[in-house]
Amino acid sequence: MTQIFGNLISGYIEHVANDKLLFLIYLGMILIGVILVCCVPTLNTFRDKGSKSIVKNVINNIERIKAHHQMENDEDDYSNNNNMTGGTFDVEKSLNTGNHDDDDDESQEGDNLLTTINILRNKKVLYILPAFFAIGMEQSIMFGDVTAYISRAWGRSNIGYVMAIFGFGDALAASIVGNLSDKYGKKIFLILATIIQLTCCGLFFYLGKATHEYPSFIILSSIAFGWGVADGIWNSVGSAVCADTFQDAKQRRGLFSAYRLLQSLGMMCFFITADYATFMPKIYAFGGVLIVSLLGIIKFNTNK
Repeated sequence: MTQIFGNLISGYIEHVANDKLLFLIYLGMILIGVILVCCVPTLNTFRDKGSKSIVKNVINNIERIKAHHQMENDEDDYSNNNNMTGGTFDVEKSLNTGNHDDDDDESQEGDNLLTTINILRNKKVLYILPAFFAIGMEQSIMFGDVTAYISRAWGRSNIGYVMAIFGFGDALAASIVGNLSDKYGKKIFLILATIIQLTCCGLFFYLGKATHEYPSFIILSSIAFGWGVADGIWNSVGSAVCADTFQDAKQRRGLFSAYRLLQSLGMMCFFITADYATFMPKIYAFGGVLIVSLLGIIKFNTNK
């Protein structure tokens, strides 16, 4: 929704006014957002009747886990409380039957960086790492080079409209791919995202070589929509792959950190070369990384 309506507002304001008014409107939205966030109730004062039992269970489980850790530190208190009304049993049950993968977070806070480094060296995940890097590259190209391309072709005021179409494809994919990937497998959709963006790269290559004129607004919008669909798949399925690859919570966190690290490096790589590399060389480089990513995705295996 941010991608769609934010870009539509941007395109409209740039058509009827100027950048100063656009940034004043953005500033007003930010201030309203800050006020709304300050008004968000805390967990302890949440009073939604429909979620009352869920919130109550969450609070109870937190208290039980705290009590469990406190009893472990004091053996006398632990043995005394063990004879009470099943409190210890409930704690163990909540720890063992719930989806609580982070019960040892306090002991693992110091080795998060080491965990990420070890994950990068894990042979099981080497095949998927180029895809993580490609996610950052594709976002850098879309938000940096493609918007500049749109500006040269159709003027700055049309950037918002084309990017809103990109946002629509992104939102559409993000809303439907999750359930479909659980049913048909995540590798299929990662392969699909790679093929879509390879096709987009091929279209940019053809348009750059075939004519000196810029493509029509419809063609450029179609490329933006396809790119958005692929971006939605990358972001939806990419995070899910991190959860499916390992059973151990520590390794899951390490892989997710590696995912974000490589994504950021891929994005940074293209942004810092903006003054040295033009649009088409970046498309060639991105296409090469996509081919490597496609081969890696085919070889990669998850637990699900």
